[in-house]
Amino acid sequence: MVNQGELKWGSAKHEQDLEETVAALQKNMNTDAYYYLGKRGISKDTAELLRIGYVPGRIGFYVSDRNDPVSESFENRVVIPIFNAGGDIVDLVGRSVDHKEPKYKSLYGIEDVFYQEQLLTDSEDLILCNGLFDVITLKQSHLPGICLPNMKMFKEVHAERLRDKRVFICMGNDENGRREAVRIQGMLAACSNEAFIVQLPEAVKDINDLFARVQQPVDVMVKLLNHAIEETLYAPLAPDIRNATLFNEEYIKRHREQANRLTTGLDALDALLGGGLPGGLMVMSGPPGCGKTTLMKQIADRLSALQHPVLYISWDMSQFELWAISIARVLGASYGSVLRGEHEPEAVQSANQVYMQAGKMQWTLEGSLTAALQQIEAAVEKITVVTGRTPLVFIDSLQQFLAADEEAKVKGGLSPHHVKEWSREWNVPVFAALPAERPEELPIELRSASDLVLAIEPRGHTADGAWSVELQAVKNRSGATGAVRAKFYENQAHFSDVLW
Repeated sequence: MVNQGELKWGSAKHEQDLEETVAALQKNMNTDAYYYLGKRGISKDTAELLRIGYVPGRIGFYVSDRNDPVSESFENRVVIPIFNAGGDIVDLVGRSVDHKEPKYKSLYGIEDVFYQEQLLTDSEDLILCNGLFDVITLKQSHLPGICLPNMKMFKEVHAERLRDKRVFICMGNDENGRREAVRIQGMLAACSNEAFIVQLPEAVKDINDLFARVQQPVDVMVKLLNHAIEETLYAPLAPDIRNATLFNEEYIKRHREQANRLTTGLDALDALLGGGLPGGLMVMSGPPGCGKTTLMKQIADRLSALQHPVLYISWDMSQFELWAISIARVLGASYGSVLRGEHEPEAVQSANQVYMQAGKMQWTLEGSLTAALQQIEAAVEKITVVTGRTPLVFIDSLQQFLAADEEAKVKGGLSPHHVKEWSREWNVPVFAALPAERPEELPIELRSASDLVLAIEPRGHTADGAWSVELQAVKNRSGATGAVRAKFYENQAHFSDVLW
């Protein structure tokens, strides 16, 4: 175990503390660490050059040391230091050697520094990689590879830092990797000198895997880079065979989404929608007070209880108020009674224990008045890193969201089509509420951009005091349209199915 005494994390001695930590971790390198690196094709000399260290596993009882966050966080991991352009260590990333999840953990989560940052000054050509071990593999072979410690966080600001460079994009050789490569190429189009997508051979996972599999890997890699240039030059004349794999993967993705749709918890509604929420941009409309927020929060709680990550962002309600809706549903009480504190604390505490099953995979945020889309992007990135899955994003309400983004206002405003494009680009399903007395009152642009338009139409009270409502699938790009009946128990804060 690393024993460094008291580290003053975040203090003026930050860089010195990290230097001392890395030096200590390098001394921990043992046969287990070198064996793992050897399996990845990384030599001892390369490990020493890049100052890779190790935190061994601990056996038996031990007392947690809050002054030693590295040992606490990085047990049984090789640890890779991240340097800035000045050669100072700014972060540490640990990779588990025993298949423990998550595979990668960062000490600080620094987002604005590339791994092998100095290459931005030293090289005109850069190979933008999927992960740290791809870069280490290229470094070992004297090829200019860079990556972000977490490539899922690649943004326009990172693309701008690659301005006037010739960039070869080589992500993971799977559906997600290819989509990410296309997304990054689009960002680089406006600022890089040239941007090429490198296609790895079939069955090869990434650059590190390529170098482990083939003879003369440097020659093979150079051929792939040159082939990427040729593919781009002749792209307008290329036959469909270039896209056959992508087309097939798109179909497999849609087939998988069909089998794993997001349930609403209302069986009749799920059946109408073909199994659940279809993804993409989904809109729920209805007059004020019809229960849009109640139903959205009910669906959010249902999904997060099933361990699907959810981000619920509201411009109308505070985090406490959203929590109160969930507690009211568990108690079978009105939302207002929870807000007014009318229930015994013991009952609310018991209800909170039930809600916590959903709360582990749900994040609620209060919408910003100035940076709507950026706020959501940052939250989605963090949730994806923590859970390993892309969250379903609930926006309450879309009208205020579109009006809130100050940066978009400068460019002429944020439109529903922008939100749809963002949802597709980030592969994030979005479910948004919008007040409207009738679906026909929704803006034409919104109806055009949406994959699903679900309207709540009140029909009057029932004998048991609930609202009788119709849930109308006015538009369903991937399924049937129609309506199902439901009951809205306003005094119990929940919706339930009603059979025809």
